[in-house]
Amino acid sequence: MVALEKNTGETVWKIGTEEPGYSTPVVYQDRGRDRVSVFHKKALVGYDLEGPRDPLFRYSWRTSYGANASNPHFREGKFYISSGYGSGYAVIDVTKPEPELLHRDRELILKVQTSILFGDHVIAHYGGDGDPRNLVALNFDSGEIAWKQEVPGDLGNVIAIGDHLIVFTDSGHVILGKDQGDHFQELGRKHALQGTSWAPPAYANGRLYLRNNLGKAICLDVSKAN
Repeated sequence: MVALEKNTGETVWKIGTEEPGYSTPVVYQDRGRDRVSVFHKKALVGYDLEGPRDPLFRYSWRTSYGANASNPHFREGKFYISSGYGSGYAVIDVTKPEPELLHRDRELILKVQTSILFGDHVIAHYGGDGDPRNLVALNFDSGEIAWKQEVPGDLGNVIAIGDHLIVFTDSGHVILGKDQGDHFQELGRKHALQGTSWAPPAYANGRLYLRNNLGKAICLDVSKAN
């Protein structure tokens, strides 16, 4: 992993010898210190950004093709990770000398899509590889499923805008709703694009930006959604 000076492009530091995966480095704070986690090809690794930048922990995680594409989530000394090809998800405790597995489900996979941490829930449109294709709210601490909702497509990405959730499925459907604790409240949906859509949606200033594998991108006005 490399850090660049944003104005000049000069290399500030390099750390780690792991082979790269597909996910983005995630900066987090733990016990008052800035740290970064990277879901590499073969492991989740944490580094201290304020010290010698030696690995703080390493949790081995093997996936076919090294396709660890979904970003991890950190909360109170624990990480959530997930990938496809039968790997499923896991929550691990990284506060001990050796990371400890707390709970895992191999059917809840994230192949190319990513999840969000929303209150106590990890919310994702799980699917791919013939596994159950559902929008699921998983309790981060216990691993219990708070609710499950059938949605179109094989998989999809979720973002949060305030207290609203937007799901963008690979079939091109956009679904607006809310996490009501024990169920998903759907507020509306639209089939916005043809083709296949793996790219996560982007939101800014009341507008939602979507694109598909056919090279088409659209912008939807969602400023009045309630």
